[in-house]
Amino acid sequence: MLDKPEIGSPCNGCGICCATTVCSAGSYALGLVPRWGERARGPCPALVEDSGKLVCSILLHPTDWLNVERGPPVLRYAFGLLIGVGAGCDDSSNESDASAQPKINALHAAFFALHPAGELYAAVDMIKDYATYFC
Repeated sequence: MLDKPEIGSPCNGCGICCATTVCSAGSYALGLVPRWGERARGPCPALVEDSGKLVCSILLHPTDWLNVERGPPVLRYAFGLLIGVGAGCDDSSNESDASAQPKINALHAAFFALHPAGELYAAVDMIKDYATYFC
């Protein structure tokens, strides 16, 4: 198992975040919770090993998990956006809240500066539409 990177550092595929709590997008898309925004306890059923790293298989194979009509690249983008792909590690399980919260706030501010609310809402709507197969 890989060591968890520092908050804000690039994801290294350690999987700690997905092993402890399923993300909001995954929780809803997989039918683990009845309402968007709720989160199920981990480990995430979509967490798989790929080349020595733990990755989201919804991103790798969205048609295996979602009731799709659009092509996988569109769903990969939407789902990746909602789980913060490329934003950096935001798992705070190995830090105190006092230490972690300012780092997480800065990480989220940088992410939201790059992605307008309309883009995020469109991604949420897309995942909600395709998750109906499971819910």
